[in-house]
Amino acid sequence: MKALVVYGTRWGGTTSIAETIGETLNHCGYVVDVVDAKKSQPEIDPYDLVIVGSGISMGKWTKEVMSFLEKNAAGLRSKKTACFVSCGMVLRQQGWEKALQNYLVKIAEKYRLSPVGYGTFGGFLDFDKSHGFLGNFFVNSSKKKLQEMGVDTTRPYDFRNWDEIRSWTRELTDKPGKL
Repeated sequence: MKALVVYGTRWGGTTSIAETIGETLNHCGYVVDVVDAKKSQPEIDPYDLVIVGSGISMGKWTKEVMSFLEKNAAGLRSKKTACFVSCGMVLRQQGWEKALQNYLVKIAEKYRLSPVGYGTFGGFLDFDKSHGFLGNFFVNSSKKKLQEMGVDTTRPYDFRNWDEIRSWTRELTDKPGKL
């Protein structure tokens, strides 16, 4: 069995999630390729499972992953697929459901996909790193909200739950799909 994990990241936090998904799939017996959509737009034909994910910034997937979905939507409809996002929204009360609906279900519907799984994972924020003008605005806005939640924003903060990511990935391998 072959699996492809295609992801998009703006500041690097989603890269580790995609790599962890790939490592977990490998432990489950898959031959895995993990690809940054910014560097390559791979063909999907050789793969039995395709997992597509993106970091979310200002409510949007990365443009490279959106291009991958646009290019491959027809082919993905006949593949076992799953989608994931990495975003801060999952930290707020009821944020998981909003992230699921806004960033996963709506994207799947847009491309008429029927994923076997949706993953909503926290992200990584380095409050001192420059993210460009709009990115800094978003990070500073998030910083204030996180401080209100009691998060120490004097250091980088990792909201990713590695056990959750691995568990979600293992569950995908057990789900029937379009194979």
